[in-house]
Amino acid sequence: MSSFRTRSNQNVEAVVDDKGTLVGIAYAHDAVHRDIIVQSTDYVAGVTGTRNYLLRSGDTKENHLVFAVSCSGAARVELYEGATVSSVGTAIPSQRLNRKSAKSTEMLVFHTPTITLDGSRIQTLYNGGSGAGGAQQGGDVSAHQDAEWLLKQSTDYLVRLTFEASSNVGVVFEWYEVPL
Repeated sequence: MSSFRTRSNQNVEAVVDDKGTLVGIAYAHDAVHRDIIVQSTDYVAGVTGTRNYLLRSGDTKENHLVFAVSCSGAARVELYEGATVSSVGTAIPSQRLNRKSAKSTEMLVFHTPTITLDGSRIQTLYNGGSGAGGAQQGGDVSAHQDAEWLLKQSTDYLVRLTFEASSNVGVVFEWYEVPL
């Protein structure tokens, strides 16, 4: 494919292929091929109270984040920037969506960190739940819509889920990393 690229306001890139044909490719699809999209997921049954996640951004790449939360019961979803932790908790493995890749990722994701200071709350959402199937809410509800969080380098982010009752919860953090 040619190096000619243009991006529309619908998040579609136009690429000229080797035969000179103009091809439209969704940005997220192209990003998988360029090997810049990474994902971490977590699922826990019967959660009560709160569940915290720590996202630790790296210092040499920009991290563009979206995340989604699916719960069987009602929960508040909060995103904080600049959290302080005394323990990072348990690492959640990250996977590149390009499964042929051997690259590592700069951003790290953990569950159940020990938080000493929340930081500045930058987003609050409410997931109303809907029984066993769950409802989805998060930093962009659906991965790779037009809005995403461009995270600061070398910064700890806290995602706090506060449940009204026992709930099954699934979380997906998806980001792409590009050099500064």
